[in-house]
Amino acid sequence: MPLSLHVPAVLKRPLPSGAHVRKLPLGGARGLAFTIDFDRHLRFYLGLYETELRPWFARFATPGTVAYDIGADVGYQALVIGRLTRSPVVAFEPRDDAASQIERHSALNKDRVGPLQVVRAKVGRSSAPGETSLDDFQAQSPLEAPGLLLIDVDGGEVEVLAGATRLFSETRPHLVIETHSPQLERECRSILEQAGYQPMVVNNRRVFGDFRPLALNRWIAAKGR
Repeated sequence: MPLSLHVPAVLKRPLPSGAHVRKLPLGGARGLAFTIDFDRHLRFYLGLYETELRPWFARFATPGTVAYDIGADVGYQALVIGRLTRSPVVAFEPRDDAASQIERHSALNKDRVGPLQVVRAKVGRSSAPGETSLDDFQAQSPLEAPGLLLIDVDGGEVEVLAGATRLFSETRPHLVIETHSPQLERECRSILEQAGYQPMVVNNRRVFGDFRPLALNRWIAAKGR
């Protein structure tokens, strides 16, 4: 989901204003070029964004793995995964401005990450104008089936999973899912358990944690085939 954090005034004074392409000095995207506005993206720049996921990416985003990033925002995690796998990453993002940013970031880092395909569509239970299911997309895609699904769609995660039943039965990819309510977390875990997965809860870190004004902010990780 889009990350918007208010930087304390004491930190903002020495930082340049406005959005500029900068090389990231720290974190999973270290060395990659990325559009940074310090008012909104300081944690990207400092390598603090969703660091809880790094061990799971190290396990799941292995070289040669095709990945789907559903709800890719401006493409930060898609780039991190693409550098680990050096294989195609499909970034699903329905917002045109964010999708354009992904394409820009892909072009800036084309020699450092695997191919990045941007799909301007919402992902859900079934296909319709402006929307696709993962099963339908994969059936028409020339790429190999994904070995990793990263899902962060701000409340629509159950709909995404409901449209991926064929992937679960035939391909069984690894999954990392962000959830924002206890009910949503229970529903996602139930779907995965019924599909034969053993999902684990990944908590937000306590020190320098990513703050979002939500009832819950943590992830579900599930090892696939």
